[in-house]
Amino acid sequence: MDTSQLPTEDVPIEEAELPSHEGVDILDMMLQAENVAEELTETELLTIGRTVKDEYQIDKDSRSDWEKRMVDALKLARQLRATKTWGGEVTSNIKYPLISTACIQFSSRAYGNIVKGEDYVKVNVFGADESGEKKKRAERVRVHMNAQLSAATTGWEDEMDQLLISMPLLGCAFKKTYRNFIDNTTISEYVDPEQLIVNYWAKSMETAPRATHVVELTKNSYLEHTRSGLWRDAGIENKQPDTSEDEKKNKNDNVQDTEATYIFLEQHRWLDLDGDGYKEPYIVTIHKASQEVMRIVPRFRATSVLRNSNNEIIKIIPDQYFTRYLFFPDFDANFYGLGFGILLSPVNETVNSIINQLLDSGTIQNRQSGFINRGIRLMKAGGSGSVKFKAGEWKFIKSAGDDLRKSIFPLPTKEPSATLFQLLGLMLEAAKDLASQAEVLSGEQRQPNVPATTTLALIEQGLKVFSSIYKRIHRALKSEFIKIQRLNMLYTTPEEYNRILDLYDEGEFDPRIDYDPSDLDIGPVSSTADVSDTQKIIKAEALMQVMGKGLDDQKILYRYLDAIQIDNWKELIPEEPPPNIPLIMHQQQMSIEMAKVQQAERKLDLEEKEVMIKDAETFYKMVKLQAEAVKAMALAEAAEMGPQIEEYKTQVGHLAAVINAKRVDLEADLKKKQYEDQQRREAQQGGGQQGAGEGQPMPPGGMPQQGGAGAAVQPGGAI
Repeated sequence: MDTSQLPTEDVPIEEAELPSHEGVDILDMMLQAENVAEELTETELLTIGRTVKDEYQIDKDSRSDWEKRMVDALKLARQLRATKTWGGEVTSNIKYPLISTACIQFSSRAYGNIVKGEDYVKVNVFGADESGEKKKRAERVRVHMNAQLSAATTGWEDEMDQLLISMPLLGCAFKKTYRNFIDNTTISEYVDPEQLIVNYWAKSMETAPRATHVVELTKNSYLEHTRSGLWRDAGIENKQPDTSEDEKKNKNDNVQDTEATYIFLEQHRWLDLDGDGYKEPYIVTIHKASQEVMRIVPRFRATSVLRNSNNEIIKIIPDQYFTRYLFFPDFDANFYGLGFGILLSPVNETVNSIINQLLDSGTIQNRQSGFINRGIRLMKAGGSGSVKFKAGEWKFIKSAGDDLRKSIFPLPTKEPSATLFQLLGLMLEAAKDLASQAEVLSGEQRQPNVPATTTLALIEQGLKVFSSIYKRIHRALKSEFIKIQRLNMLYTTPEEYNRILDLYDEGEFDPRIDYDPSDLDIGPVSSTADVSDTQKIIKAEALMQVMGKGLDDQKILYRYLDAIQIDNWKELIPEEPPPNIPLIMHQQQMSIEMAKVQQAERKLDLEEKEVMIKDAETFYKMVKLQAEAVKAMALAEAAEMGPQIEEYKTQVGHLAAVINAKRVDLEADLKKKQYEDQQRREAQQGGGQQGAGEGQPMPPGGMPQQGGAGAAVQPGGAI
C-alpha cells in the first residue's frame, strides 16, 4: 500500500485528508489486507492505540455504578462470608441463598428447553420447493450444524450452560462467534459481561459506537497469534506480564506465576482509514499496557458497502461478532439489562439481616450473663472471676439461698422477636413471587388432593415470567446461529463439509451453495411456547387423540416419543415406515359399513322385486280369466242370442279395462324403479348426484301417473 498519502502527524486517523478519487482504491486494499496495521506508519498506529485506550476507559466509566452493583450481587449469589464482629465479639453473618436458588432454578428449566439431546438447530426453507431440492439442502445444513455444535472441540454446549447460569444473575450475557484461523474452526464462546465493555447507554449491539472485549492471553497463546501472522510482532513477550484485578487482590509477593497473562483490548469500532469522511467498521486489537496496535482488520465485506451514483459510500453494514442475551430490559433502558442480582439484592440483604438478628438474639438468650455482688461467698479462691457449670453439675456455696438470689442479677434479655420472624416470612414470600419460585414450580405441593387441571393452571401462570425470558433467549439464539451460518458459508471447506455429511453416494456438495441464506431459515429447536416438560407432554397426548383423522400419524408418534423423553427413540424407527394401523382400521371399518349399506339395498331390491312378481302373477291370472271369459262368450254366442250376449260383452269389457289399467301401473312402477336404481348408482360413483325429485329431469318419455281408476283406458280394449 502506498502510505505517502496517509497522515504522518500525530492526529486522529479520521481527521486525515486524502484525495477523494483514491478513497475507493484504498478501501479495496484495506479489504484485501490480512492485517491493515502492517500498512500504517508507527505514528498512525500510536494515535489509533491511544484512541482505543481512551474510549475504552470512557465506556468503562459509564458503567461504573453497574459494576459495583454486580460485585455485591456476585458476593450474595456465591454466599461469600466475612467475619463480622460487634463489641469485639464475633456475631452471625449468614447469607441466605435467595439469589442462588433463583438463578439455579432458572438455569435448570432453561437448559432442558434449549439443549435437547444432540439437536440444537432446525432449518426451514422459503418459497416454492416443487422438486424438493431446498428441503434436501436444509437437511444437509441441519445435520452439519448440529454435528459442528455438538463436537467437543467447539464446546458450544458447555459455553451455553455457563451463559444460562450467569445471565439471570447479571441481567445479560454475551456470545462471541468468530472463525479461529489458527485451528480453522468456527467458535461461539461465552463472554462474561465484565469482559465486554460497551457504553452503558447504548441501545443495542448493532447501534453501539464500539464494543471492547478484554482478552487475556498466556505467552504461548500470544506467540501463536504472532507466529501465525495474525498479529504484528511488537515484542510484547519480552515485557512484564500484566496483572489483572483479581491477581492484584490476591497478590503474593513470594510467589511468581509462570503462566501470567498479557491483557489485550479487542475493540470493534469505526475508523476512517480511506479519508473520504465516512468511517468504516474495523476490529482494532491493542496491548492494554503499552497501547501497541497488534491487528486491524475490516469487519465488513465489499458486498456490504452501499454507494450512490457518484460512487460515494452511503452506508456500510458491519459484520456482528457478539450476540447479547438479555434477561430483563432495565427500567432506564440501559445496555446491560436487569437480573436477579439487582432485583433481589435489597430483599436478600434484608433477609440476611433479619436472620442474623434472630440468631444473635437467640445466642444472647442462651448464653445468660449478668451482675454478681462481690460480697457473695462462692466456693472459689478469692471469691472472684466467672463460675462455669457443666451439664448436671451442682456447686457448693457459703452463702444462704436468699442471699444468693439477692446478690445475682441476670442481664435483662428477650427471646427472639416473633415480629422479626413474621417479617422474615413476608420478605421470603415477596422474593419468591419476584423470582417465580412458587412451590408448585419447584416440585412441591403444600395442599393435598389438588386437581391436576388446577395444578397445571398454576404451573402455566407461574411460568408466564419465564416464557417472556425464553422468547428473548430464542431471538438471541437465532441471531447466534445466523452468525455461524455466515461463517460456515465463507470458510467451511467442501472436504470438511462432505466428511461430516458422509453422503458420497449422492455426490459432493458445496457449503457455499448449501448455506445460501436467501431461502433458508435457521433457528433453534427450542420452543417459546413449551416452557416445561408437562406442557410438552400434554400437547403431545392431545395430538395422539387425533390419530387416524387425516393427519400424519407417524410424525404425531415421533412428537410424542420426543415429549416423553424416551432415550434414543430414533433408533425405534424402522427403515421402512410402518403401516398406518389406525388409518387402515378406519378404512376397514368404512368398508364394513359400506358393505352393510349395499346389503341392505340389495335386500330392499329383492323385496320390491317380489312384490312386482306377485303383481305380475295377479295380472297374468286376470289375463287368463279374460281369455276364459272371451272363450265363454264365444261359446255363448253359439248357444244364445240376444240380450244375454250383450250383458256378457259389457262384463268382459269392464274386466278388460281393469286389467289394462293394472298393466299400465305395473309398467310405470317398473320404469320408476329402474330410473331410481340408475340414479343411486350414479350418485355412488359420482359423489352424490341429485336423484329423481331433486331437480333432475324426468326420464325420456315421462313418468306415467299411477292409479288404476284414473288411467286413460279405452273401455272394452283388448290386451
